Amino acid sequence: MENQNEKGNHYPTQRKQIIYNDFSDCGMEDVFQVIGQAAPLIRTQPEKSVLILSDFTGSVHNAQLLSALREFTAGNAPHVKASAIIGMTGMKKVLYDTVMKFTGRNIPIFDDADQAKEWLVTQ
Repeated sequence: MENQNEKGNHYPTQRKQIIYNDFSDCGMEDVFQVIGQAAPLIRTQPEKSVLILSDFTGSVHNAQLLSALREFTAGNAPHVKASAIIGMTGMKKVLYDTVMKFTGRNIPIFDDADQAKEWLVTQ
């Protein structure tokens, strides 16, 4: 069951809550809105406690997005237990590789949300 609130959703799955960052079909303004909603929520949680699923299906990818995601991902790192990504194809994979390099994180990419959620709840 999904509980949606704008572009930031929560999936209560197997008694674990997953923060869903919905970047799907987002333009730059929307990306900043999702980051603005998610960052305070994530960064007020205990260290190593947050599960995150980010969906980049159909989203834009450019240098401005790279910078915003790098800062967002690095700032969240102390609070995140595990993250997963869906919708990362084509040139967005280059963006992904760059963000991972700069943040030192290794966030797996999945084909769909169900696979990602199944993996997240085992972490």
